[in-house]
Amino acid sequence: MPVLYCYELQIAEKYQKKGIGSLLINILLNVAKKTGMHKVMATVFMFNGTSLAFFHKNGFRMDESSPIPGNDEQDYVILSRWVIPGKENVTMEKENHKMEELIMKEMGKISLENGKTE
Repeated sequence: MPVLYCYELQIAEKYQKKGIGSLLINILLNVAKKTGMHKVMATVFMFNGTSLAFFHKNGFRMDESSPIPGNDEQDYVILSRWVIPGKENVTMEKENHKMEELIMKEMGKISLENGKTE
């Protein structure tokens, strides 16, 4: 299956949260559509909560080829977003819920041990 792989995306801190990253993702999605790719993919380290949240906000979900979060041997997840009309990410509700919990944990917003906001 043809995919466009986002190898790296970096925005200087002073320009973050201004829509620049989302604009770049939209450019990637448009390039993927125009070149016949099926989806856009990216690998994100689990400790990078900001990046995980960014990709999640932009419609990326855990790809079926990704290792399952929480496995001590894996420190990354593979995310993807379909660009073919009518296609959606493979349903991996349990794994995507786990990814969302890890994002929140990495962002320091909740404690997974007690479920309370910190």
